[in-house]
Amino acid sequence: MPRIDDIKSRHAAKKGDINRFSNFDSRNSQTKKTDDVDFDVYFKSVRTNFIAKIINVFSKGKKKLFLKKTQKRSVKYSRIKLELNYSYKSLAITVAVCVFILFSLVRITVAKNGMEKLSIQARDHLQQSFLLIDNDDIGGAIKEVDEAKKDIEKIKLIAQSWGQDIQYLRLASASNSKILANERLLDASYNIINTLSVIHGQLVSVSFSENEASGSSSNFSFNITENQQVLISLINDGKRRLNAGKTELLLAKKGLSDDQTTEVDTAVSVIDKAIGSINSYQIILEKDLTWLSGADGREKNILILFQNNSELRGGSGGSLGSFGIAHFKEGNLTGVDFGTNIYKIDQEFRAKTKIPAPDELKFIVPENALTMKDSGWDIDGPKAMERIMWFYNQETGNSVDGVIMIDTTAFTSLLKEVGSIEVLELGKSINADNFKDEVEYEVHKGYFDREGGKEENEPKKILSLMMPKFLDKLFSSLKNAETSPAIFASFSKSLKQKDITLYFTNEEFEKRLADLNYSANVYPSVGDYININNSNLDGFKSSLNVKESLKLSASISPKGEITDFIDLTRYHAGSDVWPDGLNKNFIRFLVPQNSEVTNFETVQGYFEQMFDKGLKDEKAFWTSDDYGKKMINFWMSTKPKEKSEVRINYVPSYSVDTGSDFNYSITFQKQPGAPVDDVEFELNYPDGFEPQNVQNFDKKNKKILIKFNLDQDKTIKIKFKKTS
Repeated sequence: MPRIDDIKSRHAAKKGDINRFSNFDSRNSQTKKTDDVDFDVYFKSVRTNFIAKIINVFSKGKKKLFLKKTQKRSVKYSRIKLELNYSYKSLAITVAVCVFILFSLVRITVAKNGMEKLSIQARDHLQQSFLLIDNDDIGGAIKEVDEAKKDIEKIKLIAQSWGQDIQYLRLASASNSKILANERLLDASYNIINTLSVIHGQLVSVSFSENEASGSSSNFSFNITENQQVLISLINDGKRRLNAGKTELLLAKKGLSDDQTTEVDTAVSVIDKAIGSINSYQIILEKDLTWLSGADGREKNILILFQNNSELRGGSGGSLGSFGIAHFKEGNLTGVDFGTNIYKIDQEFRAKTKIPAPDELKFIVPENALTMKDSGWDIDGPKAMERIMWFYNQETGNSVDGVIMIDTTAFTSLLKEVGSIEVLELGKSINADNFKDEVEYEVHKGYFDREGGKEENEPKKILSLMMPKFLDKLFSSLKNAETSPAIFASFSKSLKQKDITLYFTNEEFEKRLADLNYSANVYPSVGDYININNSNLDGFKSSLNVKESLKLSASISPKGEITDFIDLTRYHAGSDVWPDGLNKNFIRFLVPQNSEVTNFETVQGYFEQMFDKGLKDEKAFWTSDDYGKKMINFWMSTKPKEKSEVRINYVPSYSVDTGSDFNYSITFQKQPGAPVDDVEFELNYPDGFEPQNVQNFDKKNKKILIKFNLDQDKTIKIKFKKTS
């Protein structure tokens, strides 16, 4: 049996424990505060006061009890009294610790809610960053990741503010593992986006640091291939970093929830796509750039054509206007010569040669004869540009090795980044805001109002005067590390949206461009398919003022047969004031080959053929076959501030096998130069199936609804699993 002195010694030790506990709480109250500082102060003060009161109450009670018993009992009971006193103190400490844990859990729960909110915000920013990467907006992606990083840092500060309470984190539904997983997700994502940004910046600095333009479009040397191997090395290093980031993302999946793992899979898919694109660019750098730059020993001449997409036209993207020839020799861009008035060479050619124009063009071309200006009529981009090259050769006697088409939208986008162009010869300052209006006025009125204008007959001289100055500012901006990323982003966006299209006679090079969708070629797609091609024929400069909306409802029968219903609406937001006016529009609507049109309903608008003021064979539409597709042809003209609408039912030749799991796909192709269409796509699927890769769908009515902007070609693929 222990002695009295031993019990007293243990009693003193326990008293020290209480003091240490009190000291610990005092230290903890000094912990660094975060956004949850009010909750921390409140919970700590209440918790400390409550624990102190409990200890005080128990201490007073124990003291009274001890005095009372010493008066009534003999010394032989001292050991029992001390043990009883010790048990009371133990109970007080136990209650205090329980209350401490209780308040910690309440505090953790409140903080956990804030942490989860920040986690959701971080994931949203990361998801948006990968969408921006998919659209080649590296600058926007970096901004989104910076926001995600701020949210993750706040989460980490909340965890740090718990101090030694962090041992109770496991009681908050494994939040710690989620923090670590989100942090890993953030770090991997940040590394990936920074890698793409570094590749961008290094490519720019290597490509443009030593190159100088003289300011004269026909008298400068711009080296292209000097740093070719350095660029390739940078790309290889970038791919290595991207693959490392992909590995980190896959590791991060282990600590994430099911919905977050889906987001990681999406991010990994974007990385794979980015690496695939980088591989394509690497081949272009290694092989195609050698050919284009003339480093293969043969000089190359590339036709640069400026088209006005206020007059949409075929596969070229717009009515053709000014043009220039870019000269490449021995790895250098040696100059760009801007040609004379396209109307002049057309007129000389037409006087000697008469090439019949397509029926729809006959009423707008002089003498019904086709020339270079209207030669980009084909819907398929490569065919249109081949035809343009042929006419250029026939009209000038010179041959070219490729075509670069640039429309008004792309040029305006570049002007925003490059800045205003001073055309001193005409006393004008041209910028992104006034470019379209100034050029339209100069070409059609201003030029001819000046002395000698009619005699010289060069109404598009303004463009010839602008372009050398524009190229000089463009190259200067590309050498600037601050402005070059935005210019590259503008180029990339214009290529994706087909405001810039490319075609080269090198077959391998052209195939790679087509795979990247830079040539505006009609897809030989397998699946459902939609391609709306508008041609403004004598409809003023109205195309960019017409807003087009497309609703497509597709239904899959239990046997796998598909029926499509189209509602096409065009609203003219412009005016009757020149150069705007009635939009006289001819539509070639491509759907899968061998499709059958079952209904064509004109709801409102003007559907008469503009060249003969009547219907073709007393019908508002007719069909033909081209480009491996069924083509539905019709006129659909719209007055300013009015709407035109047509409804079309057709049965595509495409079907699916509903005997087991199946995939449905549909491709929407954007016309070069066209404004962005609003698309609403509804897919009705049969009983006994459920979509696997779609999050939001109407399970009860077996319906999927997808809305998007057709700013570039899009393919939608939906996987269905058989459930019964």
